[in-house]
Amino acid sequence: MHSHQVSTLTNYIKFLKTHPHEINALFKDILIGVTKFFRDPEAFKALKQIVLTKLFKDKHEDDSIRVWVPGCSTGEEVYSIAIILRECLDETKCYYNAQIFGTDIDSSALDIARTGVYPRINRK
Repeated sequence: MHSHQVSTLTNYIKFLKTHPHEINALFKDILIGVTKFFRDPEAFKALKQIVLTKLFKDKHEDDSIRVWVPGCSTGEEVYSIAIILRECLDETKCYYNAQIFGTDIDSSALDIARTGVYPRINRK
């Protein structure tokens, strides 16, 4: 509202009706889109050591594991969870059927996630 010098919500709604491209710009501004591989290392460490360890302990060979990542943005967290899940499967030598679902309201971010192609990261 400030950038278009609109002082009331009613006037902003009128502005949106006459400038439909502004709706998409507003939508993009509201979305956070902060994502990267292993973004919160301590959380991923806890996921592996506490949650997945306990989850695997009570699984039977024919069981499945399903993970849902809401608000997945461009998918880096989804792939990070897939990496950790695969490590746990390899370490326990128990290969359960695993499915990971990532969802997001931003369809353009999901398009990036679906490709699964990301720039190389230089780690020091």
